[in-house]
Amino acid sequence: MSFLKYIFLPVICYFIILEACQPDDICGYDIPDTPHVIITFYDSLYIHKDSVITDTTPKKRVSNFFLKALSVKNGIFYSGTDSILVPLNPEDKTSKFLFVKNAQVQGDSIIKGGDIDTLTFSYTRKDAYISRACGYKATFILNEENPIIFNDSVKWIYQIDKLTDTITNDTQTTLIMYH
Repeated sequence: MSFLKYIFLPVICYFIILEACQPDDICGYDIPDTPHVIITFYDSLYIHKDSVITDTTPKKRVSNFFLKALSVKNGIFYSGTDSILVPLNPEDKTSKFLFVKNAQVQGDSIIKGGDIDTLTFSYTRKDAYISRACGYKATFILNEENPIIFNDSVKWIYQIDKLTDTITNDTQTTLIMYH
């Protein structure tokens, strides 16, 4: 009797639960979720050249880079990077960020500023239904007029080129920033 109680009953329960799951009850890791703005940094020397940025154009790293959305408490620190992922707020039509170069940070807070630019991204959002388990995926479309607004006079970022209006995945560069 104890064999039935401790072995057989859990096995039966396992098969009942397994049979109750439908294929769309689990969202796979290969299903893309809401994308980020991908920004790649280049040297400002390339702004006035007639050549187009290509895969062979050298990127320029930003040292001690700190990214912080003004709507949240903490930010992200990179000791040196040539590209970043920027998460847009899916519940709003704008997202405002501090882009800090040469920042000195402790934890997730700035101690000494460095060079600070405040940028506001303006966009619309379209939602696409994926499945019952995955829910919805947002696609962002940068506004045609003033998609990125500089809010400071200390511009370490000299120019921003928009490569695409529609942000659908985390593999395609959205913006190029020259510094």
